[in-house]
Amino acid sequence: MMKRVIAFLILGFILCGCSDILIITDSDIISEGDTYNFRIRKMEISDEQFSIEFKNFKGVQTVWLIDSYQTNQFLIEYDYTVSKGNFKMVLVTPDEKIINIFEKGNNCIFNTTIGRYRIKIIGFDGSGSLNVNLIINDGLQVSYMDK
Repeated sequence: MMKRVIAFLILGFILCGCSDILIITDSDIISEGDTYNFRIRKMEISDEQFSIEFKNFKGVQTVWLIDSYQTNQFLIEYDYTVSKGNFKMVLVTPDEKIINIFEKGNNCIFNTTIGRYRIKIIGFDGSGSLNVNLIINDGLQVSYMDK
C-alpha cells in the first residue's frame, strides 16, 4: 500500500512538472491582449526599429500597431537567429488573417487596406535574437508596444 502511495505522489509531481506546456491558438494570436514570459529579455524599440535578445520566451507579444487610413504599403526587413525552441514573427491583418513574416523572406512588402495591422512575436520556449526595420509610407501611423 505504501509503495502505491509513493508511486502516486511521484506521478503527481511528474504531471505537475508538465504543466509548463504552452498551447498557443490562432485566437491567442489574433487577440488584442498579450500573454508572454521571458526568462531573459533585452529589447530596444522605436517606430522604425525593433531588436531583442531573449531566452525562454513563451507566449505572444505585440511589437507594433500599424493603422492604415488608405490603401498603402510598408516594408519589413529583418534578420533573426533561434538557438533553442521555436520563434516566429507574424502580421495580423484587420480581417484577422495571420501571416507568418518569416515565410515571406527577409524583405517583405505588405499592401494595406484601411484598418489596424499588428506585428507580433510568438515564442515556444524560444531563445535567440531578432532585428527588424520597419519602413512605412505616409498615410500609415505606427505605435509600438513598450512593455
